Amino acid sequence: MPNIRLQNTLENKIKELSEAENLTKSVAFTRLMLEEVYDLDEFEIDSALTDGINDKGIDAIFNKIDENDANVLYVIQSKCFENKTKKLDEAAKNLIVATVRSYFLNDYPLDGLNEKLQKIINSDRELLKNGKIDKIGIIFFTNGQRPSPAIYEDLERFGEENPTIFSEIFCEEDLTSIFLPVSAARIGEVELKIVNDVGSGDKPFLNMPDIDKARGKVCKIDVIEIAKLVEKNNPSIFNSNVRVYQTNKVNKEIEATLSDSEKLKEFIYLNNGITILCDDFTVQARNQVVKLKNPSIINGCQTASTIFEVYKNKKISENLGFVLTRIIESDNESLKADVILSSNRQTAVKSKDLISEDSIQKQLEEEFLSMGYFYERKARMYRNKPPEKVIDLEKAAQAYMSFYLAKPAEAKNKKSQIYNKNGGFYYEIFNENLHATKLLIAFSLHQRILDQVRILRRTSSEEDKTLMGNSVLHLLPLYDEWILKRNKIVLEKIEDLNKIKVDKFKEELSSVISKLKNVITKLNKDEGGQLNIQYFFRGNDSLQTILRRSVRSEYT
Repeated sequence: MPNIRLQNTLENKIKELSEAENLTKSVAFTRLMLEEVYDLDEFEIDSALTDGINDKGIDAIFNKIDENDANVLYVIQSKCFENKTKKLDEAAKNLIVATVRSYFLNDYPLDGLNEKLQKIINSDRELLKNGKIDKIGIIFFTNGQRPSPAIYEDLERFGEENPTIFSEIFCEEDLTSIFLPVSAARIGEVELKIVNDVGSGDKPFLNMPDIDKARGKVCKIDVIEIAKLVEKNNPSIFNSNVRVYQTNKVNKEIEATLSDSEKLKEFIYLNNGITILCDDFTVQARNQVVKLKNPSIINGCQTASTIFEVYKNKKISENLGFVLTRIIESDNESLKADVILSSNRQTAVKSKDLISEDSIQKQLEEEFLSMGYFYERKARMYRNKPPEKVIDLEKAAQAYMSFYLAKPAEAKNKKSQIYNKNGGFYYEIFNENLHATKLLIAFSLHQRILDQVRILRRTSSEEDKTLMGNSVLHLLPLYDEWILKRNKIVLEKIEDLNKIKVDKFKEELSSVISKLKNVITKLNKDEGGQLNIQYFFRGNDSLQTILRRSVRSEYT
């Protein structure tokens, strides 16, 4: 049965995008998925889309550096069903597999493809031949239900036959965590009833060792009590959890156990339990109740959410099932972050999700609030605020890396390293020298550049569109080098940027783009006309190469 909340959310987003960009529903869905799943920007999406006549089942195709530094070629097929009970079928799967086999694993003639797809595949074949593509991903986007096991098995066999190939299917179940995020609000005080077994006397708790930074207890709580906790405080009860609820195989198994009165008795032995982090707790009413201040379920989101879903459907019985619950109190932000991190290591969690609880991120949020802005350290936590006042953590960090650290290629192609504290860029950006004003200046300059590039691309040639689309982050340090520094302008506060009038900025940026275009033309000539624009701008040395070639051009 379709998830109505998710489908309504998707429908609204697709409709909004369709009307804003004058797109078909199918193309709007593909664009939405490319942005949300692979974090492509609007220019990357424009370049990737191939949907149309003679596309051989390929709706989009693009290259992207993954978290392991591998260059991956993603081949996308997208299905936006009107009937949400539909599934990816054999015919659609077979078409895309045959296309990858013919055009990427073999040199099948391209004359049967549309013009855009021919150009992209020609370029990608060259990269494959030179060993510059490490893997090929066959990706399916669908708003329907999970396909049959046979489709997964066929794709897995294809990957086994061709080790560079992998596949992934995104269906309704997988989209829940993307489009139905949790809140970041705090919830104040709540009370939980503790199960006090006969014979336990005044010791229904197992005390964890008290240390300077924390204290804790372990207890047994009825599943109904957990369901009521979620019911009254959802989604804020998960405000420090780095995951959101996902409908998956494991949760289906939890649901089956909870729905069976006999199996429910075994639940406490089968489940890992729940961890609740809070600012303070007190035991009351002769050990019958524990009062929690600002609690958050930091581990066991899937367990608690599934309990609530089963409870809502009246399939769960009281006094039969129990959850082992660990309660931890601490006011030490560093320890809290460590607890959240450690509690979520047993399954894959992106570092991006984990750093949102770092003290520096919370301090930046407060600093931005004092300036009248909303620093979104967690996805969509300020989705109801005016968009022009919301500062996205990742986009701000990318702009900072480009403008202040002169690392635009790394900012774009190695975004995962922004969150890496062990050899990545995290401490290069988020350190004691960083303050909200610098992030705001870089972010705002980037937004200005984006706005102007969007306007310029409307009347540009395909070649110029490709150049501008791939160089947006490079334009930040180039604007700094070729305009600000030459005019001895230093942006120390946001007012300094606001002093540059729109018409003046447009003129200056146009001159930067024109100069960049001339440099790229000369670099292409140096390469015998074989310069791959997209691949060039991914190179860590691309900015310095541009600057060196521009200096040479001035003296020749």
